[in-house]
Amino acid sequence: MVISATAAQSPEELDPVWYPVNRLRNVAVKAVKTSHFLMTDIDIWPDVNAYSALHMRYRLETERVEDARSAIVFSAFSRRRFCEEEDCLQYANDVPETIADLKPCLETNTCGRFDAANQSGQGTAYVYYWRSMLRQPNQRTMEHILCFKSHRFEPYLVVRKTALLPKFDERFLGYGKNKIQWINHLRYSGFSFYVMPVNFVIHAPHPKSVAKTSWEKTGGGKQGKGNKLMDQTFETFMDELRAEKGPEEDTITSLCQKDRPRTGQKKISQFRKRGDSPKL
Repeated sequence: MVISATAAQSPEELDPVWYPVNRLRNVAVKAVKTSHFLMTDIDIWPDVNAYSALHMRYRLETERVEDARSAIVFSAFSRRRFCEEEDCLQYANDVPETIADLKPCLETNTCGRFDAANQSGQGTAYVYYWRSMLRQPNQRTMEHILCFKSHRFEPYLVVRKTALLPKFDERFLGYGKNKIQWINHLRYSGFSFYVMPVNFVIHAPHPKSVAKTSWEKTGGGKQGKGNKLMDQTFETFMDELRAEKGPEEDTITSLCQKDRPRTGQKKISQFRKRGDSPKL
C-alpha cells in the first residue's frame, strides 16, 4: 500500500462527487518501488497467500509474469457490501482469508461474487477462475482471458510498472468509469489478461462512504450530475483511444462478439446476436 498526500487543486475537489480519484492513483503508482503492483481499492483485500502465490507464479510462468504487457486478474468476492458502523469490525474479522475459508462461505451463500448486481463489472473472470479450480493443483495455470464479456469489466489486477503502462486519465472524478477507462486503455495498448488460480480478493464490509452517499443524493445512476458527466467523458475517451490505437477488432484482448460495436458506431453498448459469442 502506498500512502501519499496531495493538495486539492480546486474547491470542487473537496466535493466527494468530484473527488480526484485518478489523480491520486497516479500519485500512488509513481511512488511504487517494486517491479509490480496490485491495483485495488481500500476495501478490496487480497487473500493472505496472494503475495507468496505471485512469487510461485513467477517461478512457474516466468514469461507471462515478466511481460510488461501482462495483467494478472484476481477474481473478486464479497461477504457483505455495507454494514452499520458498530457491526463493521466484526464483519471485517469474518472475511475469508484463504481459499479454505472461502469455499464454505460460498457453499452457504454467505459469500458470493463481488457486486453481483453488476455482472459486467467482474463477471468475465469467474468462468476462468472456476475452470482452473477444476484441475489438479499441480496442473493449475493462469487462465488466459480470450475476450471481455463487457467493456465495463473492471478487474483488480497486478501489472508491471514500466514506461509502457498507461496512466489513469485524470479527467475522471468521483464515481463512474474511473477504473473502466484504465482497463480499456490497457486493452487498446496490447495487454493480455490472465486470471490468477486459487487466490482472490474480497470486499471488506463498511458503512457507505461520504462519496457514495453524496452520489446517491445527487441522483446516482444515470441521473446524477457526476455520473452523467463521467459517461460523456468516457465516450470522449473511447473515441480518442480508437483514433490513436485503431479499432476494437485490432486489440489483442477484444470484446466478445456480442459486445462489440457495429462498424461505424461510436456507442460500445451495441450487441450482436448472442450466437456470435465464443464458446469458453
